[in-house]
Amino acid sequence: MNIRELFYSSDTHNLISFSANSPNWLEIIEKRKNYPVDRKLLYQKLSQQNSLQQNETVKINLDKLKHENTFTITTGHQLCFGTGPLYVIYKTLSVIELCKSLNQKFPDYHFIPIFWLASEDHDFLEVNHFYLDYQTKIEYTGNFQGAVGRHRIDKSLINFSSWVTEPYLFYDTWKQAFQALLHFIFFNEGLLFIDGDDPDFKRSFIPFLRTELQEKKTYHNVIKTNNELIKLNLKIQWKVSDINLFYLTDTHREKIQYKNNEYFIGYQKVDITWLINMLNQYPNRFSPNAGFRPLYQEFLLPNLAYVGGWGEILYWLQLKDNFQDYGVFYPLLLPRFSYTFYEDTTIEKIKQLGYPPEFLLKNYKEIQRTIALKYFDFENLKNDFFRVHQNISHIQQQLEKYSETLVYSLECQKFYWNKIYHQLENRLIKLIQNQYPKEFYQIYRLKDHVQPDGFIQERTLNISSFVNNRDDLTTFIDKIRKAIQNWLSDLVAI
Repeated sequence: MNIRELFYSSDTHNLISFSANSPNWLEIIEKRKNYPVDRKLLYQKLSQQNSLQQNETVKINLDKLKHENTFTITTGHQLCFGTGPLYVIYKTLSVIELCKSLNQKFPDYHFIPIFWLASEDHDFLEVNHFYLDYQTKIEYTGNFQGAVGRHRIDKSLINFSSWVTEPYLFYDTWKQAFQALLHFIFFNEGLLFIDGDDPDFKRSFIPFLRTELQEKKTYHNVIKTNNELIKLNLKIQWKVSDINLFYLTDTHREKIQYKNNEYFIGYQKVDITWLINMLNQYPNRFSPNAGFRPLYQEFLLPNLAYVGGWGEILYWLQLKDNFQDYGVFYPLLLPRFSYTFYEDTTIEKIKQLGYPPEFLLKNYKEIQRTIALKYFDFENLKNDFFRVHQNISHIQQQLEKYSETLVYSLECQKFYWNKIYHQLENRLIKLIQNQYPKEFYQIYRLKDHVQPDGFIQERTLNISSFVNNRDDLTTFIDKIRKAIQNWLSDLVAI
């Protein structure tokens, strides 16, 4: 079972604390109040970090941060060229619309949308490009070193003219250009940006960084949580390390490692005393990895909820015990909004074939089985095989007090019959496909319009694939906004 299936299943209560169609926000607010944040520092730093893109809505939200009745809803992402894939836009608009909804429902409080800039990330191959269509990759070939947010843009390498590349010709650093572009897209929404690559933020976080270096709490806490998630048959998304920090300079971001009772930065051996001295003098040289960064984020912000993709939610679930041990508020987790654009002719044709448009988002195996179900009762066949399993289990119960070997032998028979069932099902589907090739072919062609070669639209295409110029932007955002407002009414949270 994957995280998405479990999230919407009756077993959700086994997974996390909050599980409701309508989250109890007032209860969450009361819990959040027990974890104070340094609002003075937050206001000061966010005023600086948002100074290049300030307008009236940004200024209003910055001022609200000073007040104890103000809370945040956060998302974040790597600083992808031109904002990267569409889902970056979707997750950002998700937090914006959620804050609007909460501000209407709870007028005694203020809710502010926050975007966490993953500026310290060093994997430039994930951020140096975007796709204009499924074949056309627009790539920046500059030489990244260290944290991508600090990279100084070589404007001579911005060789594709588009409204999403204009900020990279105007601003000096990769972080500034990304932030300016996302601010432009959501100009009047009051979206605030926060960058953890800041010496004052890091200085306030020194006690946590020191503990991570000396006590290695995160490793032990996450291993404990992982064992619980494995019992729910969930994949472990993030691999925890003994020390979940990097050592960051202007040119490198190297793992801090603990091996055989010794510390290393990359391959260089260092002393713990030296590391602690460096931490006290230069806290900004210590950079949390993907699993320790959420703790840093929630320590800084008066945050209630994090909005992310299913992969993000899964690795956040691994962190729950760690949050508790460090005494940091563990937020509500919300799956981001997801959207796929269809051509009108595609919608019309799939409906004529008797399927909803979202049917085309299934993988090919699921599509094949669904079509084949129209012609053969696979559930009845499955039940017949299940009865075989039940009969074998009954025999095992009779034999278990006499021979463990016989019981094990019958367990092998269960596996054998299960294998036969899947082989039989696959062969039947192929036979049905050969008998009714036209219907299968029509569905495959329509799927290729939506997900050619298996590419997922929102994870591949850039916003510029649908918005050719600035004038079209408002129409595009408003279309997504209406869909998100419907999504909010059905929102499930954990």
